[in-house]
Amino acid sequence: MIDRRVSAAVMALVISLASVVAPAQAKGIGNNDTGLSSGSVSSGGDGSVTMSVEVESVSAAADGSGSGGATVSSQSVTAAVHPVCWYQEGSTGAEVAEWFDSGEADEDTRNLNFDGKSVEEQKLDYPDYRLHADDTEGRWYMPTCSSKYMANDDERSIGDIAEAYYAENSPVWVPAGESAPVPEVDGATLAQAAWDAVTIPTATISYNPMVGDVGATIVGMDTWVWA
Repeated sequence: MIDRRVSAAVMALVISLASVVAPAQAKGIGNNDTGLSSGSVSSGGDGSVTMSVEVESVSAAADGSGSGGATVSSQSVTAAVHPVCWYQEGSTGAEVAEWFDSGEADEDTRNLNFDGKSVEEQKLDYPDYRLHADDTEGRWYMPTCSSKYMANDDERSIGDIAEAYYAENSPVWVPAGESAPVPEVDGATLAQAAWDAVTIPTATISYNPMVGDVGATIVGMDTWVWA
């Protein structure tokens, strides 16, 4: 008979990891107070999200009773997740304004937004770009997507993902010294990354009846086994 407390603790840990990332731009997370973990999420500076998680686990007693002899262990782990789409640092305010107003944009094949828009369409995404025409330190951050960050089992098309992301996210002006937009990563992905970084204590197998120091069982009698 397998002790279900181990499975219950594992499930509680996964749920509580999800609750940890909720305040940090994680999508699709519900609140859950299990007290098994705590942590924080921050931008990795390269479009990634880095999390630090404190995890506590409790192992059942060697006799499977769960009372007396239980082992409590804790660990600190970090994990990084890079979203499929994020904001990437772009040109300064002066560079964007010069590119638009100098006439070079009409002859240049570049697309500042990486979304196939014409120059005039791009200008609509920078309605106040002239306000930053003299700023050589602040920067525009551009919506960006890459298929290399997609999960192997993700059946979506990167083209469809990018099109939807660009439609909802325009370039963002970030003055010098201020933080770049924090990437949004769904809670399930963050929880999975944290879970992958956690080392699960090796289970201890025991059984009853156990005869003497040799650990023998009794022929013809039911034996109860647990982890």
